[in-house]
Amino acid sequence: MASKESVSNFLYKFLGFAAFVVAIVVGAVLSNNRHHKDPTNGVQDLNYAEVVTTINNPDQGFYQHLPIKVSTTGVVWNDKYITDEFQLYHLRLDISDFSQANNTVEDLALTQDAVDGIEDVLQTLKTKNKNAILRFCYAPDFGSDVDKEPSMQMISTHIVQICEIANKFETTITAIEAGLIGPWGEMHTSALATSENINTIIQTFLNNTTNTYILVRTPKMLYDYFNISINDLENATINPLASYYRLGLFNDAFLSTENDMGTYTNREKEIAWISQQISNHLPYGGEVLKVESSLNNIENCLTEMKSLHLSYLNKNYDTQVVEKWKSTTYNQTCGNDKVYYGQTAYDYIKNHMGYRFVLTQSTIQNDTSKINIKLDIKNVGFGSLNRAKDITILFVDETGKVAHQTTVGKYAGEKEINVAVTKPTKSGKYTMYVALHNGYNDQDFAYHIQFANNLWNNTLKANKIGCISI
Repeated sequence: MASKESVSNFLYKFLGFAAFVVAIVVGAVLSNNRHHKDPTNGVQDLNYAEVVTTINNPDQGFYQHLPIKVSTTGVVWNDKYITDEFQLYHLRLDISDFSQANNTVEDLALTQDAVDGIEDVLQTLKTKNKNAILRFCYAPDFGSDVDKEPSMQMISTHIVQICEIANKFETTITAIEAGLIGPWGEMHTSALATSENINTIIQTFLNNTTNTYILVRTPKMLYDYFNISINDLENATINPLASYYRLGLFNDAFLSTENDMGTYTNREKEIAWISQQISNHLPYGGEVLKVESSLNNIENCLTEMKSLHLSYLNKNYDTQVVEKWKSTTYNQTCGNDKVYYGQTAYDYIKNHMGYRFVLTQSTIQNDTSKINIKLDIKNVGFGSLNRAKDITILFVDETGKVAHQTTVGKYAGEKEINVAVTKPTKSGKYTMYVALHNGYNDQDFAYHIQFANNLWNNTLKANKIGCISI
């Protein structure tokens, strides 16, 4: 028979061993929870560093121009220009055949073949997930001829037809540069280039579209439309609920001369107003000119690009300025974005036109009935997100399959996304993604946004935001 002392020693050792086993099991569970759930109040262990690669996000960047000849029998264009290099395309639609000044017979409304042809171009871009800026012109071959327009009545008819097309492709069209009158459709050097006629063009565009942005050539065209003078700008505000909140500006003489070749009456005053009331919520861009201008040197131009929320530029004009940017370097004399030190000025500008979102922290918390997600986002780009996106959360299981997804509101460029989503019905470990997009296009996410982090899943068209166990 064992002594009381030996039994006591046995029980002591057994309980010690049991406590040791329990400690291991509890530690493993806690470790597993820390790894998959909540290491520091749900903050995810991700690489939040900004990358310096080019991201072709919607509605911004250097654009490729697309010449399109519109005739009574349809359109002629070349889709070879549509490549992976560019997201944004500038459609230069020559409608000179519909003006008596060119066809020598009569002013004509756009034919159904012409309308169908323009729609086919836009549908091609939409299918390829590309965006377009539209400009129409009556100068043949988008050239320098003057006074080639039809009557203002026919111009209004054309605008109504253009708007009917635009309303079908709201997410594809970044903006319409009103154009129409003058050489190159730049709204000057024409007998029709009066404030009254330009106001008519603006109003017709606004009356016949709902969500499309309309851009005109100079600030004076804006405040003439608003019936104010340049002296009133400091106190002039734009009502966000009015249709003219969609009325903005394009500048095809950007950073060229002190007044950008007649664009500005008072550069400092007008830029201050534009940046606060116009380009802070609308696309702004155009063409940069004159390589000899110090305004477009990298050490000088970034301040104005940021102030005006620059969205887009022509990659072909002025090629000399573009080459100047490619041959100069971004460094500490240009700014404090240290991650870009040593990169070319061209790459810096290319990467910062429009919005550029960096995920700085992702927090995912597994609640009893739902999952709470908080994403902290920094916009390091010049511009804003002008078109709100749907927010879709994806749960990808360990086999790589999307097991659950839910759309939970809109993202308009805020510094945070805070959403609560339903859980997958099946327990397991999931990798989570956020897709920011403009709805579905043939079962794919359309016009999606990629964060400037190394978190992109190109198959899902979504950004990784963390992992969770359910």
